[in-house]
Amino acid sequence: MRRGFTLIELLVVIAIIAILAAILFPVFARAREKARQSSCLSNVKQVGLGQLMYIQDYDERTPIHRCGDLAHGHLQCTHFVILPYVKNHQIFVCPSKGSPVNDDRVMRPVCSVVSMQGEGLSYWDNMDMDNRALAEVTSPAQKVMIGDSDGYGYAAWQAAGATYRYYFASRVQAPHNDGLNVCFYDGHAKWMKKNDLDDQRYWHPSYNF
Repeated sequence: MRRGFTLIELLVVIAIIAILAAILFPVFARAREKARQSSCLSNVKQVGLGQLMYIQDYDERTPIHRCGDLAHGHLQCTHFVILPYVKNHQIFVCPSKGSPVNDDRVMRPVCSVVSMQGEGLSYWDNMDMDNRALAEVTSPAQKVMIGDSDGYGYAAWQAAGATYRYYFASRVQAPHNDGLNVCFYDGHAKWMKKNDLDDQRYWHPSYNF
C-alpha cells in the first residue's frame, strides 16, 4: 500500500525550505554586491589613473572641477577633461547604481550647469585638490582623489576658504557593504568605511597624517 506525505510533513518541509531561503538569500545578495564592489573598484582605479595622466600632461597640476572658457582646456570639468585618457563613458557609472551615463547630458563638449555639477556621475572628484601642483600633495597615498558619489561629480571637506562639509556629508556615499571605493593620488584604490573617510586629513593638502 502506497503512503503519501501527511499535511504536517509537508508543512515541516516547507518551513525548512523557508528557513534555508531566509538564511541563504542575504548571503547571495552580499556575494553579488561584492562582485559589483570589485567592478566598481576597477572603475575608480581607471578614473584615478586617467586623472593622473591628465596631471602629467598639464604641468603637474590637478584639474579644476568647474566650467570655463573652451579656449582654456584646463578649466573644463574634471570628468570631461579626463575622458580622452579613459575613452570609456561607462566607467563613470558604479555597477551598483545600474543607470547608464547620459553622454549628451553629462559629457557634452560645452560645459553647462548640469555638466558642471557632474549630475548623473557615480563618482566624486575631491574639490579641495582643485588646481593644485602635484608637489603640494605631500602625502599622495593618503589624499583622496575619486570616490563613490550619490550622483554628483564633486565633493569637498573645505573649498575656497569656506567650510563645505555639506558637500562631503551629502555627496559621499557608501553603496558597497557600508563602505565605498576610493582612489588616492598615488594611484592606488581600495575600499574604505565611510566613517573612516570623515577626516579632513584625507581631503585637504594642508592637513597631513
